[in-house]
Amino acid sequence: MPTTNLKYAELLQGIIDWHENAVDGVKTLIEHADKPMEFDGGKTHHLTEAEVGPFRRGLKVALVFLGTLPLVASKVEGNDAEQFNQLWPVGSLLRIHDPVLMGFKVVKTVAMATMGKDGAIVEINQSPYFVKCEELIPED
Repeated sequence: MPTTNLKYAELLQGIIDWHENAVDGVKTLIEHADKPMEFDGGKTHHLTEAEVGPFRRGLKVALVFLGTLPLVASKVEGNDAEQFNQLWPVGSLLRIHDPVLMGFKVVKTVAMATMGKDGAIVEINQSPYFVKCEELIPED
């Protein structure tokens, strides 16, 4: 069922983005633990060879605690406008990849999907305004 409450969808998107950023950040620290690290205020710290191993192990424990986020978003499948309209009525909140944000943004459908020459397309409330239905990801 699509999410229709904008505040809920924005909160959900924020949680998903936070989790993705946290996991990516921890993985980056694990990979580069043996290199100098710069902290806020310009202070640089370089772990000794003896500190790198325990530091990485601690970060791996952090990854276990972060785990897999129990919120699942799946792409809208199919190229059929009629099927899309049955599943996602006008006003549904969905996600779309945003290369500028290097993540996803929440969009709202503003019209029924129609069949175009390249498949089903739908109008949304943000740029690029008209997208292929298969590019949208349900919020819940």
